[in-house]
Amino acid sequence: MFLFHLTILIYQNQVTYGKSFADVGLGQPILYINSLYRVGLAINQGSFAKAYNVGVGSSWCIAIKKIK
Repeated sequence: MFLFHLTILIYQNQVTYGKSFADVGLGQPILYINSLYRVGLAINQGSFAKAYNVGVGSSWCIAIKKIK
């Protein structure tokens, strides 16, 4: 998964796609569908936004690539 703000790469790593935070260990990132049916990116018992200074809006872009 790649996270960009404008054209700047903010985060790059393998992230588990899960249905709940139980799908990852404490402190691990997770990509999920939130209660508004939008993609959510979080850290189990933490804050992805605070950890990586992530904001909101159309200037942010997530690129997802399935790993076999």
